[in-house]
Amino acid sequence: MTPDYALIICRFVADGCALLLWGAHAYLWAGVAPALAAKLQRQFTPLTALAVGLLVVSAACKIPLQAAMLGDGWSDAANLSLIHDLVMDTESGWALAVQMLLALLLAITYMSLPAYRLISLAVGAGLFLASLTMNGHAAMHSGLLGVLHPLNDGLHMLAVGAWVGALCPVFLLLKHPPNGEEWDVSIAALMRFSTLGHAAVALTLLTGIINGWMILGHVWLDLAVPYQRLLLLKIAVALVMVGLACINRYGFVPLMTHDRNRALRLLRLGTGLEIALATVAVGLVAIFGVMEPI
Repeated sequence: MTPDYALIICRFVADGCALLLWGAHAYLWAGVAPALAAKLQRQFTPLTALAVGLLVVSAACKIPLQAAMLGDGWSDAANLSLIHDLVMDTESGWALAVQMLLALLLAITYMSLPAYRLISLAVGAGLFLASLTMNGHAAMHSGLLGVLHPLNDGLHMLAVGAWVGALCPVFLLLKHPPNGEEWDVSIAALMRFSTLGHAAVALTLLTGIINGWMILGHVWLDLAVPYQRLLLLKIAVALVMVGLACINRYGFVPLMTHDRNRALRLLRLGTGLEIALATVAVGLVAIFGVMEPI
C-alpha cells in the first residue's frame, strides 16, 4: 500500500468518525428527552469509544503520511525534520496539526468529563469537522471566496453530520423501542429527528451545490475528469438517501397507526440502508478529495 492510499483510508476513518460523533451526540443532546438520551448513550458507548479512538489515530497518522507523500515514500513517514518543516512551513501541514490537536482534545474531554459527554463530543466533533476546511479544496481560494468557501464547506459538513450521524441513535431507538410511557417519548424523539432532518437535508443539498460551483466554477460536470465522475456518483448516492428518507418519513411513519411492528421493521430497514449509503458517500469523498477537480 502506498502512502496515498493510506491517506485516503485515514481521511475516510477521520471524516466518518467525526460525522458520527457530531451528528449522534448533537441529536441526543438537543433532540431527545434527557432520560431517553442517557439510555441511548449507554447503548451507544462501545461505538462511541471506538469512534473517538479511531479519530485520534487517523488524525495523527495524516501528518506522517503527508510527509511520506512529499518525500521519498514510507521511509520519510518518520523523518522528523521533514514533518517539522511540513507543519511549520506549509498551510496544509499546519491544518493537519490543528486537526490532530482537536482530536486529542476531544478524546481528553471524553475521558475526563463523563458527565458532559453529550455536549463535549458534539462540540469537539463539530470543531474537528470545521477544521477540515483549513486544507483541501475549501482552502483553494483567496480574497472573498477564500472566506466564503470554507464557511460554506464547514456548514455543509455540519449539515451532513446532523443528518447521517443522527441515524445511528435513531436506528438503536427503532431496534429496541420502549413500551408504555416511554413509547410517547420515543415517538417525540423520532418526530424531532424528522423535523431537524428536513432542515439538515435541505442545507446539505444547498451547500453541496454551492461547494461544487465554488470548486469547479460551474454546476455541470465533465465526466472525462475522474474527480467529477466520482462527484457525480456521490451526488447519486446522496439523492438515493434523500429518496429513502422521504419514504421513511412519509411512507413508513404513518403506517405506525395501523401496524406498529411492520412500520418499525421497515423504518429499521430504511435507516440501515441510509447508514450504508452514507458510508459509501464518505468513502467517495475521501477518494476524490485528494484529486484535482478539473
